Amino acid sequence: MENNDLLKEQARRLRHIESIVCCIGDNVGLKGSKVISGTSPVTGTFQYFIVNSTAVVSAILDQNGNSLMTSLGLSAVSLNTLTKITVPQGTVISSITLASGTVVAYYA
Repeated sequence: MENNDLLKEQARRLRHIESIVCCIGDNVGLKGSKVISGTSPVTGTFQYFIVNSTAVVSAILDQNGNSLMTSLGLSAVSLNTLTKITVPQGTVISSITLASGTVVAYYA
C-alpha cells in the first residue's frame, strides 16, 4: 500500500471509532457526574452510580420519593469499590444518602 492509501485507511478507521464512541457517549456519563461522600442526602437526577471507595447506602429515593433500597438490594449491604448500581429505564435516582464511603453518581 502506498502512504496515501495507508492514510486513507487510518482515517476511515478513526471515523469508525469516533462514531462508536459518539453512540455510547450517553451511556458512559457524558451528561456529567458528581462525587458523593459524607452522610447528608445528595439530590439530583441520576441514572446510576459507581462505588469509589467501599460504601454503605443508607437511603436512596426514586423520582417519586419512593425508596429503592429493597428493589436494588442495598439494605444492610457493603458495596465494594467499582460496583455499579443502576436503576431500570424510566426510573431515576433523586436522592442518595451514604452511611460510609464514596460514590460517583452519573446524571440521567
